[in-house]
Amino acid sequence: MGCVSDLKKHDVRIDVLSYGMMVAFQFNMKEFFDRIWRETKKFLHHKEGPRKGYFALSFDPEKMQPNSYGSASDGEFNFVTILLLASNRWKMVRD
Repeated sequence: MGCVSDLKKHDVRIDVLSYGMMVAFQFNMKEFFDRIWRETKKFLHHKEGPRKGYFALSFDPEKMQPNSYGSASDGEFNFVTILLLASNRWKMVRD
């Protein structure tokens, strides 16, 4: 797994994770990109309920649970953008 945490707030936020994926993409660091994406899907992705398909706004890595279940449109948009770019570069397959 990979983590990009907010040092000031001591949590993990989807916008910061998406920025981390963008940096990994720009430096062609596919392994780091994949690690961040796996953590994001595992811990922040809503798999059911009214927010199914979206991501929790923040996650507490010590408690291993979301702090906020709401979404952040900038993080969601960044995920879509960077996943499309990465898919083209690395020929990623949807899992």
